[in-house]
Amino acid sequence: MDIESITVASALPATSPVRSQGFGAVFEGQLRKAAPVANEEIRQATEDLEAFMLTQMLAQMRKTLPGDSLFGNSQTQALYESMLDESLGRQLAQGRGMGLATMLYQQMQPQVANTLTEIEG
Repeated sequence: MDIESITVASALPATSPVRSQGFGAVFEGQLRKAAPVANEEIRQATEDLEAFMLTQMLAQMRKTLPGDSLFGNSQTQALYESMLDESLGRQLAQGRGMGLATMLYQQMQPQVANTLTEIEG
């Protein structure tokens, strides 16, 4: 058998959709299925970014406060404050937040729609 005569399609099982429909058709079908998932992933990623930014902002704001003489500066307190900042950041982002997640989503979402239009067109 000549190595040059081997193709990817010939190496696939006879029941493979790639073999019967071709790579392009299978790829387009997968992208159409992924579009709603991609929109949700974009929304989640933008919300996560906003939560991270809010968490960082809260942590930086906390650094400007004078130290607490009652409890001191223990490792436990620092860990608690870090977890509190993260929790507050997530809660703030899940609500209306600062609007950063919404703005980023609105800018990124048309790119997904354009990709689908290019495929279908």
